[in-house]
Amino acid sequence: MTPRIAAAGSSEWDLPFSSPSWKKEFNITNPDLSGTSGCFGVEMSTLTHAGEDWGGTLETDIKAIGSGTVLFAQNAGYPGAVVVIDHTLHSGSHLYSMYGHLRDLKVSAGKQVSTGTVLGKLCDQDGNVHLHWEVRQVAIPDLCDKNYPGPGYTGPGTDARDHGYLPPSGVLRLLQGRPIDTMHSFDRVTGDVSTGGRLVQRVVALEGTLVFERFFEGGGWQPWQLRAVADLNVAKWYRIRSISQAPRPSGAPKRDLLSADGTQLLAQEFVNGGWRSIGTVPVANLGAPNVDHLIDFEQTGGDLATLSRLKQTAVPQDGRGLYTRFYEGTSWQSWSYVNPESLHLPDGALRVRAFSQGLEGAGLPKQEVLSWDGRKLYGRTFQNGWGPWSQKTAVEFGIHY
Repeated sequence: MTPRIAAAGSSEWDLPFSSPSWKKEFNITNPDLSGTSGCFGVEMSTLTHAGEDWGGTLETDIKAIGSGTVLFAQNAGYPGAVVVIDHTLHSGSHLYSMYGHLRDLKVSAGKQVSTGTVLGKLCDQDGNVHLHWEVRQVAIPDLCDKNYPGPGYTGPGTDARDHGYLPPSGVLRLLQGRPIDTMHSFDRVTGDVSTGGRLVQRVVALEGTLVFERFFEGGGWQPWQLRAVADLNVAKWYRIRSISQAPRPSGAPKRDLLSADGTQLLAQEFVNGGWRSIGTVPVANLGAPNVDHLIDFEQTGGDLATLSRLKQTAVPQDGRGLYTRFYEGTSWQSWSYVNPESLHLPDGALRVRAFSQGLEGAGLPKQEVLSWDGRKLYGRTFQNGWGPWSQKTAVEFGIHY
């Protein structure tokens, strides 16, 4: 069994080694590279870097960034050997770390490792001694030969995050308990059979690659849990703009996931104890006037504020308005435009990034609007009408692992 990773603020995540002499960043091209990629058949200088390169020495010990199970440890002609580790998070979600250009391996496949376990040393590549390391949502990238090491790059003009790769240093900071200061989207979920009747808050973070969620139990919100987008049962979607959950007209729980480019909505239904896809719809087919790209989509279950009607809210790409519509009789009604100015948001905000409506712990309807920069969340409660707005920064929300 894979070891459980320790709670936020602990020392159970650490760097693969300290004080690298130089770095090559994640998700960039490197015009200094020469030669042709055997994987992609194009010049190496045109490829997107899927990890980070850290300069070291032949005596540098490379260490596991967290506890987990070694999936792969052998010479892969990378050059050098490669180690891949499976890390299980508290939520049951998985992340995978990869370490390339090693020699003198100290671990083997199947071995349980802890934070700081020495994996091996760096190999000499004609004087170019460095670690290539990755953090992924997938154990085996769906590229080229589809093996544990992976090619270390993605194709020309691509974004490595769209293939399941994550920014290694950014993820590590989150896993070490650093609170996020920017939300990609926010959703409040009224309890249903899929949540065990519990209220849920969900935040999409790290440019749409990770989802934080927490449940309301015992009179209070529980600690945040972290999930990879890959674990949401979305085929080959490793980034999303938003996620929303509410009942279908039939009453079955339904999730809507907005694609990273804002042009597609994937609907999922909860049946027989699990989520299954029920179709993808182009945003242009939703019928909101002149809207083919969204930055956020939200569906709300019926409550006192909606007169028990289901409600959908679509936020266009520029955030300069909202479109809402209700489900009445047996169909969705026409969209209505809402000018952000009419919401009288704090700071006179005229652009919004996300909108959510659900129940708060006391059972009253609550609306929340995410500021355009993703750093503030405005909230108000419905009781004989909508009350005044309050606001919290993303940091004050305490969203961390």
